[in-house]
Amino acid sequence: RSLFIQAGWNPRGMQNLGFASAMAPALADLYPDEEARSAAARRHLELFNCHPYAAAAIVGGAVRLEEEVASGTASPQDVSSFKSSLASPFAALGDGFFWLALRPAAALLAALAWPYAGLYCVALFLAVYDSIHLAVRIWLFAAGYQKGPAIIEILSRAHIPAATRGLKMGAAILAGALAARGVLLASEPHRPGNGVLVAAVIVAGVLFLPRVGLGRRLPLTNSGKDLWWRTNTRKKSARCATRWDCTPGPLRSSCRPRTSSPATWSCSRMSRR
Repeated sequence: RSLFIQAGWNPRGMQNLGFASAMAPALADLYPDEEARSAAARRHLELFNCHPYAAAAIVGGAVRLEEEVASGTASPQDVSSFKSSLASPFAALGDGFFWLALRPAAALLAALAWPYAGLYCVALFLAVYDSIHLAVRIWLFAAGYQKGPAIIEILSRAHIPAATRGLKMGAAILAGALAARGVLLASEPHRPGNGVLVAAVIVAGVLFLPRVGLGRRLPLTNSGKDLWWRTNTRKKSARCATRWDCTPGPLRSSCRPRTSSPATWSCSRMSRR
């Protein structure tokens, strides 16, 4: 039922109808009394807005808390507080991972496979995207039910931000490969696969070489820094003339203090005045 949590969206309660529908089977088992079941259902008709995939963790945690409410070890207010406190963090987490990283990467992979797979590239997109997103949904629901309010501890060890960055880098590599393929397909003597490989290597180098300390040696990755230095050297020279030696170079090395004492610095490498 959590697959349809967005289906009942409305401007007043947003995803409250979908959330209450997802909770309905659990509430029917936990509250045989109709009046108690109605009161529990009303708790889940409050305003709720989250990422529809990441909300699976909150559904699992809410089921766990409803079990505690039914047994008398928790109060109904704990359920509402749990939902309201975690909705925004999980919304941001889901937007970054699913909408901004996983979906573009899967779409670019399918577009890259189109000349070779034809319409089967649609099936490739669905296979890649749904296999990951459904697995994450199941894991989030299970983790939410197992830990309840302590679900944040599990997410802190899941390395989701690192996975998001990795997917974004992969999407950038695929975008470069897709652009090169489009250019090389227009010239008959070249094979598209060679252009895809070359473009992927170039984009990967631009992304990863600065991380290992080689970016400053490459004009391609250092051009923005050099442009910043050229446009700001004249502005800095006036206020750095007395206590600073200005030396040509990239960003963060244009002005250096004549004295080693930070207390006498009049301006800094980047923005300290």
